[in-house]
Amino acid sequence: SEEGVKTNVTLCFSAAQAAMAGLAGATYISPFVGRMNDNSFSGVELVRAISGLYCAQGIQTKILAASLRDVHHVSRCLMYGAGVVTLPSTVFDKMYKHALTDAGLAIFGISSISAIAYTLYIYVIKITGPLFASQSAYVVTLAGVFWGMAIFDEEHSLWVWASLLSMMAGLALVTPRRKSAGLRSSDGLRLERGNSS
Repeated sequence: SEEGVKTNVTLCFSAAQAAMAGLAGATYISPFVGRMNDNSFSGVELVRAISGLYCAQGIQTKILAASLRDVHHVSRCLMYGAGVVTLPSTVFDKMYKHALTDAGLAIFGISSISAIAYTLYIYVIKITGPLFASQSAYVVTLAGVFWGMAIFDEEHSLWVWASLLSMMAGLALVTPRRKSAGLRSSDGLRLERGNSS
């Protein structure tokens, strides 16, 4: 106002009301966008009309788009000239969420975890050797079968159990074993005889 008191003219439902408030020197004009939409009028188009009117007449009153109930309406009101918006916290929380953003974050998280796991796996193979790599693949398969039974109540046929049994038998055959003490002593005797001659 002329006395420097900041004012907000609320319950605005037409461009004419907004013009009167702006010419009177109001600091803010508050068109109730959500309430207008509830009564089959476009509150967003009202914000657009008020913004155009203020620009044409050089009115400095700021538009406060009130009672917004949709994320799309928030962005459109800001695009059409609203300087301030009021909205519920549920709408505010939806403004930074998007299905594609969530999907991208999920992919990024899975990729990061997979990269770390694969790096550690390569490091373990470097320490233990290639035999461990082949054995661990079979162990993962075995663990998957039992986790499926424990979590998803899966049932397996005799063929699956026979395959697992043959797989474990193959693992036992390729697992390296330490030489016995007798063999090591006989090897030592043969070495000594070779050196003595």
